[in-house]
Amino acid sequence: TGFPFLSEKCMTVPQQIEKITNLKLKPDILINIKCPDYELCQRISGQRQNPDSGEIHQRSQWDPEVIDKRKKEKGQDEEEDEEEDEDQDEEEEEGEEETGEGACKKLESFHQLVQRPEDFLENAEKRIGIYKDIMLPPLEEFLAHHDCRYLIEVDGSQEADHVFEVNKNYTCNYCYFNKQDELFRALSSCKLIAPRYRWRRSRWGQVCPVALKEGDIVMGNPEFAVSFLGKMYVLSSEEALKKFVLNPRPYLLPPMPACPCKVFVFGPPFSGRTTICNLIAHNYKGKV
Repeated sequence: TGFPFLSEKCMTVPQQIEKITNLKLKPDILINIKCPDYELCQRISGQRQNPDSGEIHQRSQWDPEVIDKRKKEKGQDEEEDEEEDEDQDEEEEEGEEETGEGACKKLESFHQLVQRPEDFLENAEKRIGIYKDIMLPPLEEFLAHHDCRYLIEVDGSQEADHVFEVNKNYTCNYCYFNKQDELFRALSSCKLIAPRYRWRRSRWGQVCPVALKEGDIVMGNPEFAVSFLGKMYVLSSEEALKKFVLNPRPYLLPPMPACPCKVFVFGPPFSGRTTICNLIAHNYKGKV
């Protein structure tokens, strides 16, 4: 979110991208969500903010016309699939009445929503124009240099839930199996797999279980691959291999494999990076 940032007082857009590409922890997968300009303008101009909480609401949440239209569509779908007994129908009617009252209260609370100046249609169009002139060329170059097998392009004009499902399934299945195939090719070239080794993929894939236990994501080296209880584990170094062979169970028993979550906060000086980092660490019991 907010990368690259538009202000170039601190760093130019190419400098920001260069800083990201030179990080030790590089992104494995890039997801490029494409959306037509008209659709973006409609979404931005349809946003409203609650002045008290600062929460942003989309048009589908506050516009009565859009809400009614969705209700009618949902009602038609329910009528087509309706095959339930009378008792269940009565329960549903009661639930609908309650839902209706809740929806009315919610709509009343939306009357206080305001439109931010940056969300006016003309300002949204101007912002998208600046993005295409300043940000898009270096970003496209950044995408072009990424491994095309791990670059996912998705149609962003669909419903958000559907876009998320597409990304989740595509990322997990496509990239997981590609990385595993690479691992098997590497092991095959090292002549480590023989008829007497009935190795199967473990849940850890090519990630080193010792590094995971210590809070790092490190890809294993096929040179340090071992078999334990018929499963394959790929360690990242000789030291990790010795630790694993000495006693593998601490690295395999639940809650392992625990994949560490790393958050990178990026922004110009005095933008509140340190404060945000400390708040995130405090909230999730992490460390900066």
